[in-house]
Amino acid sequence: MARRPAVRVQNRVRLLPRSEPQPDVLVARRARDRYAAAHPSAEGTLLVTEMAGSSLHTDRAIERPIYARQDIVEVWTADLAAEVVHEHTDPADGDCRSVRTAGRGAELPVAAPAVDDVLG
Repeated sequence: MARRPAVRVQNRVRLLPRSEPQPDVLVARRARDRYAAAHPSAEGTLLVTEMAGSSLHTDRAIERPIYARQDIVEVWTADLAAEVVHEHTDPADGDCRSVRTAGRGAELPVAAPAVDDVLG
């Protein structure tokens, strides 16, 4: 039986060397112990979402590069004031090379590396 990915809200993700940011929403490969022993790592993270109201500048200038340096494949920043979602993919050199912006009514396909990664 395939294990569904873990969706974690306001929980930490372990990043190297010693960082544990707390994204608003994180989708990770499901761990056998359901992350009882440790938070998900960057390698197990499929998607990070930051809901940005007053934190938009911090999420873009500080958080997104941190996730990109850890090779997290997809980061979404929801700009609540502008009512758009910025989808950041293709991490390299401390940032994401691909950015797509979508407003209400649009769809953002998840750029997870493979269906098996999502399904476990």
